[in-house]
Amino acid sequence: MAQQRPPTVKRIKSWFNLDQYSRNPDKDAQKVKDLLKNAGFGYNVDAERTIAQVNKIVNGHGVESLRGNKRVDPYFDNTVALYVNMGDSYAPTLLYETETGKWRLTTWADWVEKHDRKYKISQVIQY
Repeated sequence: MAQQRPPTVKRIKSWFNLDQYSRNPDKDAQKVKDLLKNAGFGYNVDAERTIAQVNKIVNGHGVESLRGNKRVDPYFDNTVALYVNMGDSYAPTLLYETETGKWRLTTWADWVEKHDRKYKISQVIQY
């Protein structure tokens, strides 16, 4: 499996609108990039800690999970994704796919629309 490259500082800054509320948008975007780079990819239970740290940096409203109707991972069971709640289902967020171990800059609603048939997503749960 090829190493997943984290998004650029510029993209992170723009994605989370860090210029609007962060005192140090470049520094905060770099922190997010470093967290993603160091978290790795694949089957990685550090995803929970990483996404919780990103939640604090980007001023999120907590980490939530998306659950499907089948077991996708020995650790996460039927949790198909973790994401930072940014206040709206179509707000830009960071999402971790538990089955693939990939990090995504997306909205959780767009991700559900794309993957609902595969996972039969049934629940959104605050983590």
